[in-house]
Parts: sequence; structure tokens; C-alpha cells
Amino acid sequence: ISFALNPDVPVVGPTGATGPTGATGATGSPATSEVSSAPGFGKVLAFGTGDDGPAGWHTAAFDDSAWSASQAISPPSISSPEPGGQWITYPGGAAAPDTEQWGHRATITVPAGQIGGATLLVEADNRILGVWLNNESCGIAGPDNATTSYDVSALLRAGEDNQLAIEVTNLAGVGSPNPTSVNWSIAWGAVA
Repeated sequence: ISFALNPDVPVVGPTGATGPTGATGATGSPATSEVSSAPGFGKVLAFGTGDDGPAGWHTAAFDDSAWSASQAISPPSISSPEPGGQWITYPGGAAAPDTEQWGHRATITVPAGQIGGATLLVEADNRILGVWLNNESCGIAGPDNATTSYDVSALLRAGEDNQLAIEVTNLAGVGSPNPTSVNWSIAWGAVA
């Protein structure tokens, strides 16, 4: 797998350890694939202030049939490099109250074959509270309004559906209500 390296984006491993450099996305290799956030791809649900959502909401077995389809929003004014997907808004496209927490879920199908490496890029307006892939925590979230890169090579499963779950919050003191959104992409490559 080949990635364009960006020293401004830290890599966060499954245990939360920060690595030396990050990836801004897949480049040039025909064996590299990428999936990104987009309207209608995945679902969203408002949890409430200080609420981490329904039990097990980040697992593949959770029934999200009552959740809303994801909707696009104009990109926020954030100066960091973006993951490459479209910004997904707070449920219903409405502005969120201060400290409101919400979740975004998406199922990513990876074709059969061996995965030589995989990177997940996530950015939120305002803060990422948690990121899970296949019920495993991807690590500690990065700084507010900045892209964080997660090495998910050990978590992404080829030939199966993979459940991505991201919990986001709207920070207090930035003017309530205001928009809150998330943007993500995941890239993987086959074993050479």
C-alpha cells in the first residue's frame, strides 16, 4: 500500500499510541482502494448532552433502523487537511446545542483478499469522542477540528462487512446552537 505522508497528521494505533507520521490518503497504486463519508452512506443519531448513546451502538449487531440517513453539510472553516470524504451533519441537518453528543455509523464492505495495510482518517467539528471499527476502539481522538489518522490494518477484515462508528460532540462556548459534522475516509491496499 502506498500513502502520501503528511507529518502534520499523527498516526494513532489501536492502543492509542501516537506514531511518527500520518497518511493523507491513497496514491497511485492500482492495488489501493478507498471509501469515504457521503450523504446517504451510513446513519446518524443524536444522543443528548453528556449521553454516550444506546448500549452497544458501535457494534455490528446493533439495530440502527430507527436512525436517520446521513446528510451532507458545507465544510466547516477548518484549516487542517481534510480526510477527503463529504462532511456529514448532525442528525436532521439542524444546528446542535452545546455539548450535544451524536453518533455516525457506516458499513464498509471490503472485497476478499489479503489486506496489506489500512488507514482511517477522521476529522470532526468540534471533537471526536470515540472511533470504533468492528467493535474495537481505534485509539485516542486527535485534537479538536483536526484530522487524526488511525492505523486500522489489524481491524479491517477482507471479504466482510466492517462496522465503522464515530462519536462526535459539539463543544460548549462556541455559540449554541451551531453546526457540528464529521468527515472520514478509509484506504487499504492488497499485499504485494
